[in-house]
Amino acid sequence: MRTYLLALVLALMLGALLMWLMQAGSGYVLVSLGQTAVEMSFWSAGILLLMLVVGLYCTIALAGWLARMGGLSNWWRQRRHSDRQQRSQVGLRAYALGLWDMAAEQLQSASDVSSTASVQLLLAARAQAKIGNFEGARAAVERYKTVFPNAAADADLILADILIDEQKFAEAKALVAAIKSSDDADPARLSALIKAHIRCNQWPQAAALLPTLGAARGVCKASLATIELHVYRGQLSDFSALSEEAASSSQLRRERLDELWKRIPRGLKKRHELVAPYAACLDSLGAGAEAKTLLIKTLKTGWQSELAGLFGSIQQPTTDKHLACAENWLVAHPKDAHLLIALGQICRRLRFFVKAIDYLQRAHGLSPSPRVLSELAAVKADMGDAAGSARLYREGLLAALSSRSDTD
Repeated sequence: MRTYLLALVLALMLGALLMWLMQAGSGYVLVSLGQTAVEMSFWSAGILLLMLVVGLYCTIALAGWLARMGGLSNWWRQRRHSDRQQRSQVGLRAYALGLWDMAAEQLQSASDVSSTASVQLLLAARAQAKIGNFEGARAAVERYKTVFPNAAADADLILADILIDEQKFAEAKALVAAIKSSDDADPARLSALIKAHIRCNQWPQAAALLPTLGAARGVCKASLATIELHVYRGQLSDFSALSEEAASSSQLRRERLDELWKRIPRGLKKRHELVAPYAACLDSLGAGAEAKTLLIKTLKTGWQSELAGLFGSIQQPTTDKHLACAENWLVAHPKDAHLLIALGQICRRLRFFVKAIDYLQRAHGLSPSPRVLSELAAVKADMGDAAGSARLYREGLLAALSSRSDTD
């Protein structure tokens, strides 16, 4: 602040000195050109000459700067580029924060034929889809395909996701099926293509691309394992849903299941996400004993409530050994509701109705649910208590309706 005040005082003093010199100084300068004559004091002429010199110097400096920058057009292009960069940063930040409308506007306006325009157009399409503007998303995708025809597959993958969000599954499946995966060196595109097949429930097509993705350079091992787990789980779940297919014999379905299980990497076979659907497939094919053996073996390596619950839901076979095994688990996991339900189911099938009710009531105390009430009602019915069974079924139905209304 003192510096500015001192500069102001000096400027005022200099101005006052110049005014005094112009008024009190002796001598004058006469400039005559034809019939035009200009007369001024000596100091006025000196100040004017100084201003002309300074102006000329500034003009020469500006011309040199423009020459170094490539001219005025180059300067204007750099200014536009800086503006697009700023818009791009704002758009990317908005996208990261979930501000889809701002992201769509900024990224769309910032994109041009540049090294980052492809990413901006794709993100703009995503953002348009997020706010429900599917027409705008399609327009951004089509613009991308026009500007970058060599990367049209990326645009088709984005468009497939948009179609799935619009619940246009038939069109999405046709588009994904037409995408070529010839670029084996691009793990990002392969991963996106596999995920598109997953969203369309096209499990065989997704599984067929897994070896190519595994052989691609630069693919993240953790990401590859996650994708493989998702694909194989989907295949097993799909197989379980179709296991009652009348057109195939039980032996043929079992052979297909064995082939599918052999294709799964050894490291993934120990994951409970795959053991559960595989055990369900075995049970659906009448191999309940094999399924229970697999579940027992897997639970020895690490406890999973989902597998314990599945162990109890497999009806055949059910023996005293299975009950003893589950009760041993209960010692280490006394507050596991899934295990208590499984024990209740096992005891019911073995006709130990009092123990079944005890286990199911303990499960209901830990985690009340319509399922536990339904199991209790079934035990009451087996015991001949029709009134108690009807009451429990009614409570379970009311609880299910209440839970559904809360979800809606």
